[in-house]
Amino acid sequence: MAYWDENPVNAPPAWMNYFTSKDMCPHVYDIPPTDLTFKGELVYYNSSKPPTINMSILRPDGKTIKLYSAASKTGKPEDDHYVAEINVLVTASDTAKKETYNFGRDFETEENLEKVLSPDFVKPMSVIFSKTEPGILLESADPLKGEYKLLIDVFYFDERDNTRSAKSIFAGKVYGLLGTEKNRRDLFQGIVWGLRWALALGLLVAVFSVGIGIAFGITSA
Repeated sequence: MAYWDENPVNAPPAWMNYFTSKDMCPHVYDIPPTDLTFKGELVYYNSSKPPTINMSILRPDGKTIKLYSAASKTGKPEDDHYVAEINVLVTASDTAKKETYNFGRDFETEENLEKVLSPDFVKPMSVIFSKTEPGILLESADPLKGEYKLLIDVFYFDERDNTRSAKSIFAGKVYGLLGTEKNRRDLFQGIVWGLRWALALGLLVAVFSVGIGIAFGITSA
C-alpha cells in the first residue's frame, strides 16, 4: 500500500480555508468529508466461512444509516489460517448508495425526488452529514453537526478467528500545502522528490556546458 492511499482525492491545499466563507474538512467543518474508508486484516481458519463485515454510522440525531454489509473476500493463506484484507470505500459501496437514498427520500419534496433518478445519483457522504430536510439528496441541505459514531461489526465463525488490524479514515476536503491529485498523492511530496532530480540534471548540464566551453577555449587558443 502506498503512503498516499489514505489521502483525499483532488484536494486543494489546507490554506484555502482562509479564503472561503465555509470551512472545508481538513484531513469543525461546513462541508462533509469526501470519503470514509475502513481498512483491516481479518484472520480466519475455515476457508469456507470467511468473516462478514457490517458497517453503519450513528448520527447526532440518533438515526443510523447502514453503509456496508458483505462477507470478506477469500484471504491469503498463512500457515494454518487465512488473512483477508479489507478495504471498504463508502462512496463506492452499493449498500451505502442505496441506504442513503432510501434514508433521504423520506425528507425530500416530490420535485427534488424527480431530479434524483436512482441511488447511483446520490453522494452518500453528503447525505450522512446533512440535516433531515429538503435538499438532503441534492447536497443543498444544511450540515448536521455533532458527534458521529462509526459502528463496525465483524462476525466470525470460529473461536480462533480474530482481527489483526483495523482503522477508519475520514478523507478531508483539503490537504497539506499544495493539495493532492486524483490518485491521492501529495503534490508537495512530489515536488520535494522531483527537486533532487531537477538539481542533479541542472548540475549535470552546468558541468557539461562548462566542459564544452573549456574545450572550445583550448582549441581556439
